[in-house]
Amino acid sequence: MAKELDIGVSTFWQYLRQGLLPAGVKRGGLVRWHVQRTCDAWEGKAVAEKVNAPELTNLTQPGFDPILEASRGKATQKRR
Repeated sequence: MAKELDIGVSTFWQYLRQGLLPAGVKRGGLVRWHVQRTCDAWEGKAVAEKVNAPELTNLTQPGFDPILEASRGKATQKRR
């Protein structure tokens, strides 16, 4: 998965532990997660109902890259 996201393995695990990656990445399918999110948007469902990472609400904007934003420290960590 780290190769697919073009980041190092240690960086991938660090982002995963911090809760900075979307749920689809945790399941091993970023594409599957993106498709599900797009379908939900068409159906008018709230993003918060399907995604457990509120820091990734900008994903519907063109050009938004959650990995890049996380590496810049702009994403907030999930609170436990």
